[in-house]
Parts: sequence; structure tokens; C-alpha cells
Amino acid sequence: MAIYDIRVGDAPAGISGVSWAAPNGSQMASASTELPGVLVQHDRLWLDIQGWPLRYHLGANVQGHSIQIDVKRIRSELIETVTLGGQKHTQRFASPGPVDFIDNNSLDGLQALLDRLHGSPKPGSELKVFVPQAQRFGTLHFDTVHNVHKTLDHTSRTIRSIHSRLSVGDHSVPLTLWLDPTDGRLLRFAQPQRQVTMTLRKVVQPAVTSLAETLKQQQRCLTARRLTVPTGSVDLIAELTLPQQSAGPWPAVVLVADSDDLNLDGDNASMTVSNGIYKQLAYALACHGIAVLRYNPRSPSGGWWEAATVGTKAKDLASLFSSLVRQPDIDPQRLILAGHAEGGLIALYALTGLEPQPVGLLLLETPGKPLAEVLTDQWLAPARALGAAAAQIKALRQTSEQALTAIYDSHGRQLTLNGTLAANPLARLLAPQAGLLRSERSLDPARLAAAVKVPMLIVQGGKDLRVSRDNGRLLKQANSSAWQIDFADMTDTLVSSPLPPLSARFSLPGDRIEPALAPALARWIQRHTP
Repeated sequence: MAIYDIRVGDAPAGISGVSWAAPNGSQMASASTELPGVLVQHDRLWLDIQGWPLRYHLGANVQGHSIQIDVKRIRSELIETVTLGGQKHTQRFASPGPVDFIDNNSLDGLQALLDRLHGSPKPGSELKVFVPQAQRFGTLHFDTVHNVHKTLDHTSRTIRSIHSRLSVGDHSVPLTLWLDPTDGRLLRFAQPQRQVTMTLRKVVQPAVTSLAETLKQQQRCLTARRLTVPTGSVDLIAELTLPQQSAGPWPAVVLVADSDDLNLDGDNASMTVSNGIYKQLAYALACHGIAVLRYNPRSPSGGWWEAATVGTKAKDLASLFSSLVRQPDIDPQRLILAGHAEGGLIALYALTGLEPQPVGLLLLETPGKPLAEVLTDQWLAPARALGAAAAQIKALRQTSEQALTAIYDSHGRQLTLNGTLAANPLARLLAPQAGLLRSERSLDPARLAAAVKVPMLIVQGGKDLRVSRDNGRLLKQANSSAWQIDFADMTDTLVSSPLPPLSARFSLPGDRIEPALAPALARWIQRHTP
């Protein structure tokens, strides 16, 4: 993956990343861009064998507004579907031949185009392009292409400098591109008129063994069983992963997911990258002789997000425990409860109401502060990591305070966005969760942790911008008998990343969970489930 720093003038504005994969022999580029408080965008671009785009998918949140764009090339036309505010709009565009896709906010389409031209477009040449966000065709004209000596990262080096113009309708935007002449990788992208630059910071090489191959190897030591668990008026879909090295009954972990509409594999319906972080953890633990039950929680993807409160989630967990103890492969005297992020808060709240009682509690990157403080920290963290000015931090804090006050003063399952709230990006983002957030308002994770009587393990990541390290310290202070493990390179998604914390937030194809996580959990579980 290539990580780029985005600047507007002299001020840091965000980051963007571009990565490549070859699923099933084809080519796929993916990109993620974040401008704190403004834009979070993830996209994928599928290419044919010659490097021409076949399909494009974008999922973005623009100041609290969710948008999805899908483009397909079918014979002599492009079919684009835009989903905004729950409404879909489809258009067809005649396209006699292949055409390049250029994205407004990421570099994967431009890098794919340059790769197809071997990093050396002809001066004076012009290419037809399609801009999905503008829903229009345009042209990219290459004015000059020549090698020059430039100083980049405090080092003088030879680069390929390309001056070009992107024209869409009546608008023409000059672009300056710097490429590495040896491999064609973009080193710098600039829009001089807007004073916008994207400069390469770091390239991260992929793992030698693919994630898919690792999971395939792990399947040899486990079996998976799908379960349907009735709870109230709905059914939960769950999967029980069982070891098969020898006969059970086995100790088992019940894993409570984070709040971000994650399914039982740990993927989000709106993600462009699906690495199955919970599936990875379950498979790894099964290979250590530990069963894992994971499930689809009440969330938007299940169609009943509005029914989710801390109380309903606790009842769902109780139903799952009742179902699990009826499985003949499971030892009901060796059950462990685990929660990831907000799932850890649910686990703390529900613990004493479970039957049978778990013999241990795992808190994976779980908040130690009250929810309002955690949400505000999450909202401010990207801007802080970019070194934002005090005035920007103050404005973001005011945005958070307005959104949270409105949610806590609201009634019903969703927040109604009236007046100034309609322009508040955090309020728009959290509006569907208002009922759940209100139900969690009074919970103090540290106080709940202090009351835990069973063995407890606190796991914290050093590169988690959503649940910072001080949360783990607060939980440990509240329960001094708890064990604690810190993984310096682990992010909020349980993966290990060599990147700085802000860049590490991006999910990349093939991301793996922290390699030491499952062995450490397995040792702790085996110690407490003899």
C-alpha cells in the first residue's frame, strides 16, 4: 500500500492510501481517503487484463451524508448507480470503447491509467476519462513529460514530471504529477489552482502468505456450524467454530461485536475491504483447541437496528449463552465472554445476567471512559493526529457537544435532524443510533469493571485512535486484579500495522489480525479453563 499525505496550502488536510490485489487472477485497486470532519471514502476499481476499468465501487460519508456509487462497463456502455439518502438513481452512458475512471479524491484510477501507459504518456496525447462523482465524461490531456531532478524526502533524485489538464464540461483543472521513472509509482499529485497536494509518505509491502491461504490452512483444524438462535421476536444468525484435533467438550468464547454494523465475520456491509477479523480470530483460536461463537448483532445490516438498545443486546447475549450450553461439543463450565470495543461495554453490562456464568471476561480495545467522552475523543482524534490548529479542534468539539446533547435530549429510536442539526456531520452520522446511544449514556465502564468477580483480561492496541490507551489504563485501575496486554502496533480493527496510527486506520485487502493476539488469548483462556 502507498500512503499519501494531503495538504491544502501549507496545512495538513488528511491522508489517502492506494493498494493493489489480484483476486482470481484479475487486477483490483483500492483506495481510502480521509479528510477529518469532512470526508471518509473507500473505493475499489476492478481492471481487465489490459488495465482498463471494468467496475468501480465507492462508499463514502461526506459530512455525515452517506453515498454509494457503482459503475459497470457492459459492452458499449457504462451503467452508473448512485445511492444517496436511501434513494437509487441509475444512468446509462454510451461508451464505444474502454475508458479510464478518474476519482475526485483518490489516486487509484490515475495510477491504473499511468500503469497501463507504463508510466510514460506521450506529450500532446489525450485520453477519454469518466468521472463517477460528476457522472460525466472528460478528457485528460498530457502537455509535457520529462525527467527532472527534484528534492523529495530531503533527497535529490530523478523523477518523471508530467504536466496535464483534466477537462470535464466547461471546467479544466491543471494537474502536476511526479512519478518514479523506475516503476511508474505516483510520488506526488498536485492541483496548483486549489493548492492541493498528495505526497507519497510510505510504501508498505504485502505479506508473503495471503490471508486466503492462511484461512484455508486453518480450516483443516476446525469445523464450523451455523446456528439460528431465537431471541424475542427475531432470530440471531450465529456460527460456532469448533476444534477437531480431538473429541470435546471444548471451552468456548462468545464474541460480542463492535457497534459499526459488523456481521459475524467482522465485516461491514458498506466496507470495500472485507478481511473477516472475527473469522480470523475464531479460526486461530479453534486451532488452539478453543471454540468460538460469533453472531450477527442487531444492526443496520440486519434490518432491525432501531430495536437495538443495551438492554436488548444483553437479552440477545443471554439467549446465545442458553443456546450454546445445549451444544454437545461445548463444556458449559468453561465459557468465556469476550467483547470488542463497544461489544466490551455490552459484555460488562450483561455479565451478571448470563446463565451459566462465564468463568472469564476478555475486553478487546474496550472503552474505559463514559460513552460521551469516547465519542468525542474519536471525533477529535484524526484532526489531532494531523496536528490541527486549536481553533479547528475547538470547532470539532463544539460539533460533538451539539450532536451528543441533541441525542441525549431526543426521544424515539432515531434523532430527527432539524434546524442546525441538519448541518452537523456527527449528528447525521449518529442519528440512526440515537436510541442505542441514549441507553448506554449512564454506563460507566470503569465502575462496571470494578464489579467484575471473574478473571478479566484487558487487551489494548497502541495504534487505536477510537479507543485510546488511557481507556485500558482506566479499566485496569478499576480492577487491579485484571490482567492486561498491550500490542504496540494493533489498531482498532485488531490488525497489526507498521503505519502511523492515522494511516493504520485504513482497512487494506489481506489485513491480518495482530499475530500475537490469538496465541496470547489462547494461553490466558487455557489457564482459566483447565
